[in-house]
Amino acid sequence: MRRVWPVSARSGPGIELPQCGRSRRDARADGKEVRTSRVVHLPCAPASVAFARRELSDELKAAGVFDNAVRDAALVISELLSNAILHAYPLPGERLRVAWVMDGSSVEVAVSDGGSATLPHAAHPAPSSVNGRGLSIV
Repeated sequence: MRRVWPVSARSGPGIELPQCGRSRRDARADGKEVRTSRVVHLPCAPASVAFARRELSDELKAAGVFDNAVRDAALVISELLSNAILHAYPLPGERLRVAWVMDGSSVEVAVSDGGSATLPHAAHPAPSSVNGRGLSIV
């Protein structure tokens, strides 16, 4: 699942996820530079959520992304990873693929898992419920 949002007041198009695991700079076909931030394979375990959230936040802050966008991205990556851990099968090797990409106007985050026996669906939790809002957040 992916989520793209602007990092500033200007909104921009989403871009495709990278295929390698190292940070680098690439040129798109239109000649604009794109900064590919990170692709990591993490264990399908709750501790991976905090790790991914911290790494993403640190990298976005270092790149000068607005604080609100950093917080939003951290929340979304937490929700996506938590949902994958709770509701999906892992990829081979009991891993999940986490990626984020930044360009001049947007940040895109993605989590890839091994799929599920059921399709995701939005819940309608009671106001006092402590879970069931993840898809609405994403």
